[in-house]
Amino acid sequence: MRLLGVAIVFCLAALPAIGLDQPITFQPVSDQPYWQTPELVIDSADYDTLILKIESKQNGTAKLFWMNHYDMQFNQPKSTWFSVKAGTHDYYLNIASQNQYWMGWIKGLLLYPEFDSKSITINEANIIKGNIFTNIMSGWQEFWGPKGRLIIGSTINTMQSSYLFGRSIFVYIYWMIGIFSVFFLLKKIKKLLLQKQKLSFELLFNRAGKVVVGTIIFFWCLLELNTMYNNWQMARMDFPLIGKTIDEQRTLVNTGDFYQFMLFCEKYISPEADFDYSIPPVYNDIKARFYLYPRKITKEADFLVVYDKDPEKEQVNRYKPWKTFRQGAYIAKKR
Repeated sequence: MRLLGVAIVFCLAALPAIGLDQPITFQPVSDQPYWQTPELVIDSADYDTLILKIESKQNGTAKLFWMNHYDMQFNQPKSTWFSVKAGTHDYYLNIASQNQYWMGWIKGLLLYPEFDSKSITINEANIIKGNIFTNIMSGWQEFWGPKGRLIIGSTINTMQSSYLFGRSIFVYIYWMIGIFSVFFLLKKIKKLLLQKQKLSFELLFNRAGKVVVGTIIFFWCLLELNTMYNNWQMARMDFPLIGKTIDEQRTLVNTGDFYQFMLFCEKYISPEADFDYSIPPVYNDIKARFYLYPRKITKEADFLVVYDKDPEKEQVNRYKPWKTFRQGAYIAKKR
């Protein structure tokens, strides 16, 4: 009966709060590699978890961006990253626990697949107040997600640990090792006191040491499985790049014709020139800095690189179109 009661309480706790389950609609944006919602008015304090049912023809990763009334732009700080598997699957994103910028009134959402956006379909989307079940599912997906295989740009190129609810998994492991050790010590001390035996600190610490070592080995094995999974995922994503030239590889790892446009800019902007740009952050606009080096980015540049983003009014007044790659993608020159 006790187990039945616990099961009933867990099931009730796992149900979304009545009236806080809000369906939303993602639509593919014409001629753009992402899906976007209409304008929203969502209180981030009441809704913290997004549930997506995605049908995908391939494995990959995707980023969810949002804008709020503090910042009406989709950009990297206001985003979360997750893995997408081939087939039809549900994805649970406890956004509030993964990103501190989920705040205020949410005005819109944008889903950016980091692969062919035509190969996915968002069948259903709901935003809810998270519960025990959705928190567990979100944490599980985050643990096996792409953050664990993100390379840190240091001299030894270390890889980040997997994340759980926005924190490194090691934070939880250290706490659990400490809790298990203290629990074991207290339990052993209680047993010795009840049996009126002499307390042996050497025995206690020897036994506690075994608990600590056993706990470390358990989590080490779990993290090793996670690492092997991450390495396999990285290798599988790199398979299409084998045997390709550097330009072919860069074309594949960028969305649409972005890299071809960078080659176009490289052709017409001399290496000694400066440039400014108008590129959506969802394209990772920092890549323009890399691909067009040694050209420098300045606000008073002679050229403006425009790619699928309308220039600001100040830029429109300063520059005029010069070389066109396609509609929405061109180089402008200072008037």
